[in-house]
Amino acid sequence: MNLEKFNQRLTLITNLAVVAGILVLATEIRQNTSIAEAAAREGVAAHDFVFLSSILDSSVLANANAKLESGDSELSSVEKSQLFHRQHLNFRVFEHSYYQYHKGLLDRTEWERHERMARAQLANNEYARLMWQQFESGFSPDFVRVLTEGRDDL
Repeated sequence: MNLEKFNQRLTLITNLAVVAGILVLATEIRQNTSIAEAAAREGVAAHDFVFLSSILDSSVLANANAKLESGDSELSSVEKSQLFHRQHLNFRVFEHSYYQYHKGLLDRTEWERHERMARAQLANNEYARLMWQQFESGFSPDFVRVLTEGRDDL
């Protein structure tokens, strides 16, 4: 009789160990899938960043920033365009940070820093506001909701 109880307990322990192993394996698969998705998104974002930065000219941007800071000179149409497109690149970076945050690959403090910068740009930078008016629909709905409504329903 004792041998039978021992076998039952051993079988129960073995079954529990198998279930625990399956749960650990499922968790690892889910984490690997999440990391693979984030890596794929990282590649797409890198291509976007390269493309968007390819139209930027650092010397034109430097001159435009100097003019903005001094308030002495009128910006040329090229300078205005450069400031506009730089904001588009900036907000793609912010959107990517939001995605990485929700995948658990960027900590909350870092995402909140990016969120504050994005909000400040929208509040204080006319080129950010112009870009947002034109391209808002091209950003992810969740990212738009966070910046425009302050809601993060995820």
